[in-house]
Amino acid sequence: MLLELYKINPMYQFSLDWYRNIFKLSIGDAKQNSGQQDKIQTIIKCHILNVYRYTCRSLFERHKLLLAFQLTVKMKESEGVIDPKEYLFFLKGASGNVNKETAIGKPNADWIQDSAWAHLQELDQQLPNFANICQAINLSTKEWKGWFSSKKPEPEEA
Repeated sequence: MLLELYKINPMYQFSLDWYRNIFKLSIGDAKQNSGQQDKIQTIIKCHILNVYRYTCRSLFERHKLLLAFQLTVKMKESEGVIDPKEYLFFLKGASGNVNKETAIGKPNADWIQDSAWAHLQELDQQLPNFANICQAINLSTKEWKGWFSSKKPEPEEA
């Protein structure tokens, strides 16, 4: 992840020695917290915190939130909370690989743009947690429009 920061700004480059020193520091910090049961988890937590702290010293202010987001995603992926395929879809969106034979037609709804429907079809076909979303929208178009039009859709009931 640190190696990819240069894509944001070519100035962001970190040496192996720098990283090794942070790792040694993390092990030392974990020893101070010797009251905890699982040493490996303690080292991991200390290391993530140290990587964040020391990397932030090198970043522009506007990139610090991005680093925090990337660290959080990597941690959640390693815990199995975030599906890497879903995260990649979130980042890149649809790639245009929709199976036309199994695709469900767009409902008669002016609030759904054609491009959004294409994304939904790909989401439906490629990610198991979103299977049948197109069918659900077709069956309950009025309810989905209400959710879509809501100012705060996140807390809305499904």
